[in-house]
Amino acid sequence: MTRSDFISGIVLLVFGLVFLFVLIPHDIEAGPEGVLPPSLVPNLMVGGIALLSLILIVKNWKRPDGQNVAGEQSPISISEVKAVAWVITIIGASILLFLWGGALPAATLLVIGLMLAMGERRPLPLVVTPVTLLIGAYLLFYKLLGTSIE
Repeated sequence: MTRSDFISGIVLLVFGLVFLFVLIPHDIEAGPEGVLPPSLVPNLMVGGIALLSLILIVKNWKRPDGQNVAGEQSPISISEVKAVAWVITIIGASILLFLWGGALPAATLLVIGLMLAMGERRPLPLVVTPVTLLIGAYLLFYKLLGTSIE
């Protein structure tokens, strides 16, 4: 995995530098005088990615003989790939349900689906968790903060 780690570190560093010096300054406008610029958080995040990719490159630059085996197994198992695919599917279905059905069914599908994907099978937590989260969100946003749906 040393070669793939090294190559992915280089690719991430190149993308990070392109985002940091070309895309973010070009696409995010400067904010008003006296406030934090809107590009601060994207710059920090992309800078962190570039720094971590640089660490990945340095770590895998050169290893002692015998540690750079070409036939190494992937550290990611097929069951982990399937789990990630399920989570992405659940999130995508929740987004579509939000667009077509509203916030309540989408949030319910998201919470229950992710709980099932993480292995929860007991019925009580599968019912109590989304109900508690949705009632808490309702009380926070609509009663305490006074926002409205329009």
